[in-house]
Amino acid sequence: MCSPPGCDKHQADKEAIRDVFSQYGAARQAKNGVHAASLVTANTLEYFRNLVKVGLDGKKADIAKLCAADRSEIVMMRNRATRSQLKNLDGKGYIVFAYTQGWYENDGIDALELGKITVSDSCDRASAQVTFQGEMVGYFVVFVKEGEAWKLDETSIFPLFSNSWAVAAAEAGITEDQVILQEEEQRTGKPVSPTVWDPMR
Repeated sequence: MCSPPGCDKHQADKEAIRDVFSQYGAARQAKNGVHAASLVTANTLEYFRNLVKVGLDGKKADIAKLCAADRSEIVMMRNRATRSQLKNLDGKGYIVFAYTQGWYENDGIDALELGKITVSDSCDRASAQVTFQGEMVGYFVVFVKEGEAWKLDETSIFPLFSNSWAVAAAEAGITEDQVILQEEEQRTGKPVSPTVWDPMR
């Protein structure tokens, strides 16, 4: 038993959490959707299940209410996939599909690291500071223990993603949506249709 002063009773949990985050970043770059889906929370899977529905049928006014991370995801759905490819996917199926297609390659997530990790007294939730090149970026990610395994709540990263578009838009003097569309065209090498905000056909 660990009792000396300075001992961290959550050390094993923190190491497991760091390992999950490392595997998550690696899975994005390796296009390993099956593994990625195993690393995220049930809440994350449900979130993407609902987002796919919006991607399929959401109208421009509905999408405008979403955060930039969600709007970017919907642009990818509509610019890179077809209704027939997405219509029967649940959250896990969508993650597997999108990762396998390489949608998240070179997105920079693997450059992020975890700083200080705080584990709840109940030992079933944790939050971790996000760092980039050793510097804190002012955002936290959340992990949940489901069964015996720590899982990443991917939705907790979305505010960081969304802020990156807000900063880019402010620096360029354009809207967040314009930044999203420009980035999508740069990454895919093809123009985004003006109908991208309309329901998929």
